[in-house]
Amino acid sequence: MTVTADPVRRSPRIRLGINNCFAVKRWPDPEDWSTVVTDVLGLDLVQVSEDLLSLTADRAENLRTVERVRGVLDDSGIEVHSVFSGLAAYGRNLLLARSERAHAAALAWFEELIRAAHGLGGRGAGGFLGAFSVPDFIAGEAERLLARLFTDMRSLSETAQRYGLDFLLFENMSVEREYGHRIEEAKRIEASVSGAPVPWRLCLDVGHPFAIRDAHQRGGGLEPWLCEPWACTPVVQLQQTRWGQDQHAPFAGEPIEGQVEREKVLAAVSEWPADEVTLLLEIIPSHEAADDLVLEDLRASVDYWREGISCLAKR
Repeated sequence: MTVTADPVRRSPRIRLGINNCFAVKRWPDPEDWSTVVTDVLGLDLVQVSEDLLSLTADRAENLRTVERVRGVLDDSGIEVHSVFSGLAAYGRNLLLARSERAHAAALAWFEELIRAAHGLGGRGAGGFLGAFSVPDFIAGEAERLLARLFTDMRSLSETAQRYGLDFLLFENMSVEREYGHRIEEAKRIEASVSGAPVPWRLCLDVGHPFAIRDAHQRGGGLEPWLCEPWACTPVVQLQQTRWGQDQHAPFAGEPIEGQVEREKVLAAVSEWPADEVTLLLEIIPSHEAADDLVLEDLRASVDYWREGISCLAKR
């Protein structure tokens, strides 16, 4: 009998990039935020926040915006990973809105998000999909709205296929009315859109599990999310935070204070069954923070994670 040794499993390549939401109101023009990404941070991979595109119902205007940004990024050598829903959209109910008018507008907006990703040469699009209102959540309307959401997600997957995207993203959130805030809900999303022509991948924000109201008491937190076997390899968004908060703080200062532990994150993702894992810093500075301090914090955060990835690769 011949015994063949199992091939040695190789750890995935880990790529570090950044969501450019840090640039909102400070460096809104692509010439400026791209310079921060390349010259200040030394990065070449960006998740583009919709806040820096301001997509509208005017498709022709959106196309002009995307073409301008694409030209700047091509010149700077920046690769677009995906287009993300952004900060302004977080204030709306989006695809979980009860109003049919608001829902239709949100669905059309997500279609524009997909077209923008295609125009920028990105591989994916998505993010925050929506939130139940308090009355709908209390009145038991959730299941009806969820069924509509899953239909929407399949429809958007078909749109993404037409535009040649590789994946779509749904984010784990930090509020009970934002579906997908717990592992069992995220797994249901995966199951409900299984087999869609373009797969939906979890965008795992490492800070959100700590913000859930009773996570500390339940022994929750980030580790269960990192250890869960997901249908598709998640994209990871990096932020620092504390229990009961969603700070989107930098990894700066000495010591690095907060609940997100770099070594635990890197050790977990290095075990994922994938060729590549993408880590994207999603740091949201306060509006009051000094601009030069924002740059220092961003640079320190990039250096911190770059150092961790380098040390992991040497083991």
